[in-house]
Amino acid sequence: YVGKKHLDAAIEQYGSGRVEVNWLPYIIDAGTDSEGEEYFSYNRRRWGSDGWTVPLRRMGATVGAAFADWRWWPSTLRAHCLVNFAKSKGVST
Repeated sequence: YVGKKHLDAAIEQYGSGRVEVNWLPYIIDAGTDSEGEEYFSYNRRRWGSDGWTVPLRRMGATVGAAFADWRWWPSTLRAHCLVNFAKSKGVST
């Protein structure tokens, strides 16, 4: 979300007519349960704690994403399936 907000700001600054965005899949963690995982359990398994989220939360607050109620870590695979489905239907951002 933070990266998308920065991308949107850059597109606005340089003009949307000069930019074409193509979304490509990137699996953040192939080991994530396909149904997602409870936030703290995921972070303990992957990094030992959720300390890595402190700077992300700080950056998020500057763009309107407080991440205040972060309870679930989703499987990014499903998000990529959704993006590909939308693209096949002619829907994009």
